[in-house]
Amino acid sequence: MALIDWRELEKYTGWAQSTTIEAAQSWDRGADGWQLRIDFEKNFTQAQVDACTRVNKETTVLDACCGTGRTTIPFAKKAKKVYALDGGENMLAHCKRNAEAEGLDNVEIVKVDNWHTCEPGKEIPVADIAVSVIGPPQADAVKFSRCATQYCYFLSFTKDPYRFVMRDLFDGCNSEWEKRAKEGLPGGRPGLNNMPPAKAFAGVPLDTLVGCPGRANPVNLSIQFNLLYNLGAFPTITYADGAWEHTAATKEEVYDYLRNLGHVDEDREDVFRSNVDKRMTQTEDGLWRYAYESQMYVLGWDPNELDWDYIAKTSE
Repeated sequence: MALIDWRELEKYTGWAQSTTIEAAQSWDRGADGWQLRIDFEKNFTQAQVDACTRVNKETTVLDACCGTGRTTIPFAKKAKKVYALDGGENMLAHCKRNAEAEGLDNVEIVKVDNWHTCEPGKEIPVADIAVSVIGPPQADAVKFSRCATQYCYFLSFTKDPYRFVMRDLFDGCNSEWEKRAKEGLPGGRPGLNNMPPAKAFAGVPLDTLVGCPGRANPVNLSIQFNLLYNLGAFPTITYADGAWEHTAATKEEVYDYLRNLGHVDEDREDVFRSNVDKRMTQTEDGLWRYAYESQMYVLGWDPNELDWDYIAKTSE
């Protein structure tokens, strides 16, 4: 008997605590903002896609909960075909336009009502490679393993996620955010979403289960790795380094680009520029570059290594 029931622990992670259709719809309401981010993290995205080394021109890919197609487009340039699956109409509309703009004819748009209520092989296509980048499929590694015939990937942060970037850029710049924060209302801090906090397991807060100071998401990775290993797989972990960045000929162009990612009160412009200046440098060729560095983990495993007989027996 295992000392720790990792599948039970998985039920208490952040993704598993947010499985309603309302949660899915909240993501879709932010589709325009996700689209705006694509250029901001283009190089970082490419590093993440390149870290999924099993993807090649002979493989099909399921980009699960793909959003606006941030990873779908670079995957489609490397793969035979990509299923771009999401529950958001606005997300998928952006994804379709992005694929068309790149002249890609190997992207198939797939809309599902809610990932958590759909089944692989039915509403969810099964591909050679299944990938989830910071998404709802990471609530259930066993279900996700049924989405691929060759290999699976989970990607998420080991260092500062995007909300840290937003806080760094717009802290002190918006009086409405400050008012909401004082009143304890959602959206009271720049970049923070309304996802419910992960619950405790056996009375112990999940964030204390694994001591990793400075790591953004140690709990999910630890649970995912150990769950897969205990079910027979030999998961691997690699890392993709990158940054949210923008380079322009002048400082003013950098300010103008970054300002569009949030909101700056007219009387807080000096605060905003000071925030930007902390991470802006001049390149050797005289350009100005803002960069907020981060890192993603890339957890990979072969779904065929899982003990499916044991899984079926223990799931009854």
